Amino acid sequence: MDSVWWLPKKHPDLSQEDVFKGIPVWVAIPPVVFIQKQTFSGNQTAWVESSNPIADADGFKHLLARAREVVCIVLTHDCQLDKAKKKVRVQVAVASDVNALSSEERSVVMNQRSLSMLVLPNIPQLGTYYADMRLIFTVDKRLLIESMRIASMTEQAKLRVQNQLIAYFSDRARPDSSS
Repeated sequence: MDSVWWLPKKHPDLSQEDVFKGIPVWVAIPPVVFIQKQTFSGNQTAWVESSNPIADADGFKHLLARAREVVCIVLTHDCQLDKAKKKVRVQVAVASDVNALSSEERSVVMNQRSLSMLVLPNIPQLGTYYADMRLIFTVDKRLLIESMRIASMTEQAKLRVQNQLIAYFSDRARPDSSS
């Protein structure tokens, strides 16, 4: 079954459904606390709370957030990843170890009875995980460095993931792989 899902060697370029480890995902913590960089004596800099948010040169405001490193799969299609944009954003879905689920939840995932959770069997170096379509994040492409890429999916597996995405976002039965 592994040869159906995973290429023997990683795809030469970043590709849809590549698996990465150690990617930071974050959540803002309520109440939102804005911060700004400040320089102190001795040319030391630090982030300090700010009562009124100030946008940086790119229009972003900085705030406190919690982050953790996760395993994820790339959802963005290859034709978008190939574009030579200056700042490419990539959508990823968080993947978790199936053994962390209760036996009931694990049975649902392993028997493919959930539209939101897709089993990823025997990821090289990791084991069996599942992608959670409820946990999709957009990250800067520069975070997806080659040393963090674990595996690349076969075309057959990519089609399986695409069908899962269609089913999840349309909230209907999973389409047949031939459709």
